Amino acid sequence: MIIKIMRELLLQLIKRRFPHNLSIKEKWLTNLQIVLAGI
Repeated sequence: MIIKIMRELLLQLIKRRFPHNLSIKEKWLTNLQIVLAGI
């Protein structure tokens, strides 16, 4: 549950920080999912 909330917050942060650069956002999201899968 907490991990899900953290992921949502990070996704919102990433969307705000890289709204114009999809490649960076995709890279971040992929890395984030890999990290969260390892938790």
